[in-house]
Formats: sequence, structure tokens, C-alpha cells
Amino acid sequence: MTWPGPAFTAVQIPPVPERLRYADKIMMIGSCFAEHIANRLDQYKYEILQNPYGILYNPVSMAESLRRIAVKKYYTAGELVYHDGLYHSLDHHGSYSGLNEGMVLDFINETIDSAYAHLSNSQFIFISPGTTWVYQYNPTGRIVGNCHKIPQTHFTKFKLTLKKRSNLLKRYIN
Repeated sequence: MTWPGPAFTAVQIPPVPERLRYADKIMMIGSCFAEHIANRLDQYKYEILQNPYGILYNPVSMAESLRRIAVKKYYTAGELVYHDGLYHSLDHHGSYSGLNEGMVLDFINETIDSAYAHLSNSQFIFISPGTTWVYQYNPTGRIVGNCHKIPQTHFTKFKLTLKKRSNLLKRYIN
């Protein structure tokens, strides 16, 4: 018996009206896919900013990060959580965590400044969500981008329906 080969669906992709140029500034945000593509574009010497909050997977966290960057809304100490000897932002990847609260805030807020400058001049923004599953931090009710190994009992996990995604994204963007 021979295997017939992989099944596939042919998809017609219309040409895009604008193509990337080397002079364009590009921002990529989202999953590890966004990071891999950004790394490839960087190798080809495009001016690119990738994941200014670190890797994010859910669309609500991505929308919130873009909103905060667009209005330069800085983080405060009250938005950090302390767990296992480190200060964390639940909106950021673990690479933004640290031992010193002030240094963590400075790093996060300096990143917002540089991301704002880049975003203000970007011709393209690519968004690559990886999931519709989200974690809501019970003490605040906010959807988070990273749980930082905080016990699961502090979070409620749920899947965003299309309607819920639309409503949450509207709330975060407006």
C-alpha cells in the first residue's frame, strides 16, 4: 500500500498593495513565529523592532501592549508582582523580570520609549497571535501576557470566543 501524500488546500493569496522596502521601519509583535520572522528580516538588514514586551501569545495582551506604547503609558511599582525573589510585570516576558524593582521599571519604561519612537515611524506592523487561551490574574481581573510560574490558583484560564475577543480588544484599544 502506498501513501497518497499529504493532503492540502490550495489558497489563492492576492498580491499585497505595498511591499516591504529596506527604508521601511517594521514592528513585529506576538508569538515566537513573529520573533523568527523578525530575526530573518534583521539578517537582511531591515530596520525592525521585535516584541518590545517579549514574546506574547494572546491577542488581548498584544493589543494592550500596543495601546500602552502608543500613548506612552509607563509602568508603576504597583503594577509589578514580587514572586520567587524577582519583580515581574505580568504583561511582559520573563526577560524583563529582575531583583531590583526600580531597575525593572526603568528597563520596561525605557523599552516603551524606544518602542514608541519606532512605532511612530513604522510603515508596517505585523501581529502574530499564537492562541485564544488567556489567563486572568484573579487579584486584578486583568488578562496577562505571562504567569511567571506564579501558582495556578492565582489565575483563571479561559478561551476567548470570537465575540469575547472582539469585545476585549475594543476595550483595550479604546
